[in-house]
Amino acid sequence: MALLLAGMVGWGLLAPATAARAAKIDSPPLKGRCVLASEQPLTLDQARASPNWNCAPKPDDFAHGNLWVHLSPLPGRASEAMVLRSDALATDGIDVAVDLASGGQRHRFYNAEKLADHWTMGTNFALPLLAKGEEATDVWPRVVNPLDRVNALMATIMPQAQDQQQRTYFMALFALFSGMLLIVAVYALALSVALRSSFSLWHGAMVTFLLVYTLSSSSLLQMFWPGLTMWQRTATSYLAMGMSMAMMGPLLVTFLERHALPRWAVRQAYGASMIAGLAGISFALVGQYFPFISRPVYHVAYLPAVPCFLLLCFLAWRRGSKAVLVVALAWIAPVAVGMDRILRGMNLYVLPGEWDYAFYLALAIQSIIMAAGITWRVGILRRERDVALAQERAQVLLAQTDVLTGLPNRRAFDARKWRKGDYLAILDADHFKRVNDCHGHQTGDAVLVALGEELALCAADSGACVSAFRLGGEEFVVVVSARSAELAALQVNVLRQRLSAAVRSAVPQMAEPLTMSAGLAVVGADGVQEAYRAADRALYKAKNAGRDRLCYELDQTGTALIFPRPKAA
Repeated sequence: MALLLAGMVGWGLLAPATAARAAKIDSPPLKGRCVLASEQPLTLDQARASPNWNCAPKPDDFAHGNLWVHLSPLPGRASEAMVLRSDALATDGIDVAVDLASGGQRHRFYNAEKLADHWTMGTNFALPLLAKGEEATDVWPRVVNPLDRVNALMATIMPQAQDQQQRTYFMALFALFSGMLLIVAVYALALSVALRSSFSLWHGAMVTFLLVYTLSSSSLLQMFWPGLTMWQRTATSYLAMGMSMAMMGPLLVTFLERHALPRWAVRQAYGASMIAGLAGISFALVGQYFPFISRPVYHVAYLPAVPCFLLLCFLAWRRGSKAVLVVALAWIAPVAVGMDRILRGMNLYVLPGEWDYAFYLALAIQSIIMAAGITWRVGILRRERDVALAQERAQVLLAQTDVLTGLPNRRAFDARKWRKGDYLAILDADHFKRVNDCHGHQTGDAVLVALGEELALCAADSGACVSAFRLGGEEFVVVVSARSAELAALQVNVLRQRLSAAVRSAVPQMAEPLTMSAGLAVVGADGVQEAYRAADRALYKAKNAGRDRLCYELDQTGTALIFPRPKAA
């Protein structure tokens, strides 16, 4: 994130500085700049003779498919090669005629494919105009079916070396900006995969489309696909921006807290985003056939997003959202600069091309702030998720724990994953009803607590007793790991002694000792339910044989053996 911030600061410092340098070494001042707009194509001679030249044009004066522009460069021989540079928005071609001081004329037509070969810095193209030592009296560019007629006013004659210098500067800046967007996009998409974060996914998608927009609008895309025409580059740029803004609504809705927006506001957010996305798709499909109206209509489609964004921020703020502060901080610059782009796209006014770089800077700020905000939101969600999981685990543990003894209960017993070869022993306190009847239920509870504590100690030791459960009343179950039934029986028989001793120590008011009867069985291929039934049968055999017994089934013979509790020494 520090690298991204440094890159953003570098962009913010270098772009204005470079633009200022470009303004300082601007092309020689023009004597005149007049435009002749016509619905039908005119030859140069027809254009020269026309009385309809407009030397103070307004945007509405360009509503025609053919535009002749008259440029008058300073007299004198060119001290270096000169180029004609203008905005690289889509057009069917440019016809360039040059009246030379020697009396000759040079005339060349560049179609959409050839025009794309001469891309230069940012969103411009530069056509060779004059060689070193040549002198021109008039330059006559004709723009055929341009997407934006107003850009005809951007045509400028400048030294080729100056154009190359600016191309290097701005290509480096756009490459830096593209690299920043790539890092942010990869970071956001990686977060969405690792943490299953929906707003990270939407942000990653949005920044990815912004990256495509930057590559296409800055002409960097021409480096990878030099065969792209001006229209294909422009359509890619407009489509990418439309799809990027289509991600905006889902991003805001998922990034803000759940309580931040009412349902009707959520629907408005998705609606405004959908309009922007459809505008981008429509422009890419049919914009070429309606060049003069497609660009203003495309920009009008973004208008609902501005009041919708402001309304969403206001509603979220009123509802106590903290995340909306990140959204407002990230998007205030892009919204302000974007509003200017919308109005210019509607042909309401014209500004120098350098103003477009403010839009890229605003996008850089937005991408980095949102990336930091997403990291913050992910941290909050992770903490909320951890708390929820801890509460869920606590509830599950509480539901699976016997309140009196603290041992796992029957629900935990049923949920346990059993392994084949485990030994299951059921232990039952002998004559427990007599304890309650003679000493009271409080003493009976004390006996159960003593039994539970001893079984918990047994399960906590790294011995043969794996775990213990209280199934109900005075009935307990232990799981024993042993290599044979005989070894398991020895372990359970020792446990019976420990339980009796624990009760004698914890409940000294009981004069008679408490004994335990047990039944043991192995968990086989038929599962724990069959093992439980076998252990239960063995327990009843021990009870019927006089209690204070362990009964189990031999693995080899299948017969029952009574194993009396050894007498204390």
